[in-house]
Amino acid sequence: MKIKIISLICCILFASSFLNVKSAPDMQIDKLKSELKLSDKSIGDTVNDVIGFVLGFVAALSVLMIIVSGVMFMFSAGDRDRTEDAMEMLMWAVGGLVISLLGFAIVKIIASVLGAG
Repeated sequence: MKIKIISLICCILFASSFLNVKSAPDMQIDKLKSELKLSDKSIGDTVNDVIGFVLGFVAALSVLMIIVSGVMFMFSAGDRDRTEDAMEMLMWAVGGLVISLLGFAIVKIIASVLGAG
């Protein structure tokens, strides 16, 4: 019980330390922003950028896996097991590409509805 109370007090003190930044004059905040190289982007725009980056990475990885499965298929030399492995990899890679593109579209639609993009 004592640990929970001490943790709560520490959290309150930690959170209240950020309140002092809000009361600083505008000149100091601008100076701090320039020194830390902070942008004026909203949190929604930042989250939208991160999600776009992750979905782009997944799409690129899916395309790479499509290429790898094509190479596997070409080098299977008629071996049924290797051909089936290549086809299964191709199926999952195309599925991943479709899901990533749908995810990208859904994120863009939600961002435009909420006004973040």
